[in-house]
Amino acid sequence: MYLTARTAIKDVDSRARVVVGGLTAPSTFMPAMVAARARIGAHIDGVAIHPYGPTPAGVLANVRDARNVLARLGLARTPLYVTEFGWSTQPPGTTTYLPERLRPSFISATLVALARADCGVAATTIYTWVTPERHRSNRDDWFGIQPTRGGTSPDVIAFAAGLKIASSPGPPLRICAGTG
Repeated sequence: MYLTARTAIKDVDSRARVVVGGLTAPSTFMPAMVAARARIGAHIDGVAIHPYGPTPAGVLANVRDARNVLARLGLARTPLYVTEFGWSTQPPGTTTYLPERLRPSFISATLVALARADCGVAATTIYTWVTPERHRSNRDDWFGIQPTRGGTSPDVIAFAAGLKIASSPGPPLRICAGTG
């Protein structure tokens, strides 16, 4: 399916980068994909992952693990795209819960770390800008960093600050060196 989609996309835009996407379990999906189709690695422009973790260090550990998997599959130079990371502010006790007061610093720290890590991360996107914030028992209603009630949230300020720092020169973080 990936190769069929990639061919169709490249027929329209030969410069497009086609990524395997949205993986929460690259350690199982990628080996199966590579095993199913010999030499598919030459046609993979990137791998998108959702490395959720309880802290910025947890997110980075999951990125490192994904890089390890790719290295073992002969895809050490294949870019990673972090297409989701974040924390919900409701309900307490879920695996992605983080108190609202801590989330801004976690967002900023994660953006900076992903930009400076030696893991081959090509791009990063937070999950998500706005969520409904209706049902306190549904964690997916509480990931949004821009509150639906309006105004600028501390999360948005932290996101902008993290992007600014991430795009400026800084010391590299050796997280993935020697992996694989």
